[in-house]
Amino acid sequence: MALKPKPDSFDASASKKRKAITMEVKLDIIKRYDKGERATDIGRSLGLSRSTVATIIKNKDRILEHVRRLGKFEALKREKGEESESEKFVVSRSWFMRFKDRANFHNIKVQGEAASGDDKAAREFPKALAQIIVEGDYCAQQMFNVDETGLFWKRLPNRTYVSKE
Repeated sequence: MALKPKPDSFDASASKKRKAITMEVKLDIIKRYDKGERATDIGRSLGLSRSTVATIIKNKDRILEHVRRLGKFEALKREKGEESESEKFVVSRSWFMRFKDRANFHNIKVQGEAASGDDKAAREFPKALAQIIVEGDYCAQQMFNVDETGLFWKRLPNRTYVSKE
């Protein structure tokens, strides 16, 4: 007869939250392994599992090739200068949806001037204005109502993506 697992025992179906590993960390792992450090010790010091470190070491050639290509891209960007900054970034809808999920972004609707207003500055402005009036020795006839004045430098979108955090 098979024993039932205890309720507080490890559940294999419960998975850990995925953690993104930067290219710098991957290169650090490869350098440390090449110097003779064990995968277990590297993983323990970085808070990664031994299998994750082993997979990075196994993909060493692909990672180093990617870094080389990235270095060539940066050199090309320096060489081209401002021309490279004007190129359009085009991706598929599915790529963007996956990126949005990974980056934990969600779409919000920006409504009116309240979306762009700085509440703290608005609360502090009456004090600053009163000080300017006193220092400048201005009278009531020199004050103007600028309530409906606005500067529309560029038309802002009515929807945007922000981090859920």
